[in-house]
Amino acid sequence: MKVLIYQIYIPRDPKKKHDKLIEESTSSFKAYADYYGMDHMFVTDPPFKGDEIPKDADWRMQYYWSMDLCKPELMHYDYICHFDVDVIVKLTAPDIREELKGDFLAVREAIDLLDHFHTPIAALRRAFAHRNVSDFYGFPWWNFFNAGVWIGSPAARKLFWENWREDAFKIYEEPAPEFPFRLGNPYNGDQDIFNNLIHNSDLEFNPLSWKWNAMSDALKHSSLKEAYAIHYCAKPGKFLYNNPEYRDKTPLSKEAIKLMNEQMQ
Repeated sequence: MKVLIYQIYIPRDPKKKHDKLIEESTSSFKAYADYYGMDHMFVTDPPFKGDEIPKDADWRMQYYWSMDLCKPELMHYDYICHFDVDVIVKLTAPDIREELKGDFLAVREAIDLLDHFHTPIAALRRAFAHRNVSDFYGFPWWNFFNAGVWIGSPAARKLFWENWREDAFKIYEEPAPEFPFRLGNPYNGDQDIFNNLIHNSDLEFNPLSWKWNAMSDALKHSSLKEAYAIHYCAKPGKFLYNNPEYRDKTPLSKEAIKLMNEQMQ
């Protein structure tokens, strides 16, 4: 089985150097790929330009640029595993190829994380939000998945390559529909577009273990110990990465939150 670990980072400021989190993320996955005999690719140049993306595109277009991994030149890979560059894989992580089957794999947030959040209220709130997104698209809410880590077969990547722009342009060309709980336009981002494409296709979807996308700021410490890859997403996650003394204190203590707010003004 030929597998590629793919990561992409499009800086807002081209002159800005990669921070330590990105360097640790990419180096950890390079070492992981080398250990198990897989390929690794880290891309920093946007593959889409001009009329290929909406003219008002902002930093969220980093997601659309990640569609570069679906280009025909990479179709010889049996699977491509996309990991955000704020995810760090542990040296003890097992061979991900043991979980690869079907056309598309990703973490089902509302279900897979429900037992691992530090508070049931947080998990239920996310599940409730996902239910409304899912109802809008017409697919079961428990199959709403996170796009920070996802894996696609050639069939899935071919579908994305041929169809993702249609939904992507809706963000900028169509008015936001009436949507409950102020969640905004359902086409507003990578996760919703992925869910729309997958659940309206004939692809075989398989949930990926939450252990491959453990949210650093939201999970119980015991769950973080079980995880294969930790996702330092959003400001709380970045804070935990830069202040390791707080990593074993999830949820964040009041002292940690106060310090985080001061450092991230």
